[in-house]
Amino acid sequence: KGWDEGVASMLLGEVAVFTIQSHKAYGERGSPPKIPGGATLVFEVELISWMSGEDVTDAGDGGVILEVLADGDGGYNKPEDLGSVTVHYTLEGGGATVKDTA
Repeated sequence: KGWDEGVASMLLGEVAVFTIQSHKAYGERGSPPKIPGGATLVFEVELISWMSGEDVTDAGDGGVILEVLADGDGGYNKPEDLGSVTVHYTLEGGGATVKDTA
């Protein structure tokens, strides 16, 4: 929650340091093995860019943002809950492709 609140307050091109107390980070459980419970986290962040899209979560909490890059041709059909789907995805981080399933 602290990360989300901090980044949402930034301007394009801004560089900031966030010191996030545990109750706004991983709490008393932490994220073992690297982040112990009760840890205060410190991040230096530069806001380079962002993308706009549609929040597609049922809760409307911004947990999943959809940005359509190419329109599909399947009409309005969507997979059913627990349906089997085949996808291609690219995972990017740090300016490089981490995984590409092509």
